Amino acid sequence: MKTKIFDQRLIKFAKHLAKIKTHPRMGEYSYAVFCAIEHGKEIQFATCFHAWIFEDLPLLFNESWYFNDKLKEPFLIGLDEEEGSIAGVFDFFNLGPHEFAHLFDLEGLQQPYYYGGTFLNENATCEHISKNIFRFIEHKEALLRFDPKLN
Repeated sequence: MKTKIFDQRLIKFAKHLAKIKTHPRMGEYSYAVFCAIEHGKEIQFATCFHAWIFEDLPLLFNESWYFNDKLKEPFLIGLDEEEGSIAGVFDFFNLGPHEFAHLFDLEGLQQPYYYGGTFLNENATCEHISKNIFRFIEHKEALLRFDPKLN
């Protein structure tokens, strides 16, 4: 079950985030613009997230991530630098743009009715984000129990 490995990675990351009470770069944000296809039309939307949220990925998953000293950000091993670290997050956790926004966006782009969890804002702590990750996984597991073909 390929989905399981991605969920295990997210769980490990969520547990790590839950332990972070404060961060020296708290209040620094990054932005990314995503493109998605909905009802046959291309839409773009921007998401805002903690600038430092992914910097521990090389410590947690050192077999898959490294810190790129030139670009000063974590990178998924084998990913082209032009793709950026967020592309690595997409690949490593098997997330689409809406799922990424649901888990990490700080401007209320969450879709709790679709993915579980709750809305986040710029005051969201790592604990809030961690809880949303756990609710996201619980919601996915419930859907898979209902319809195993979704996997």
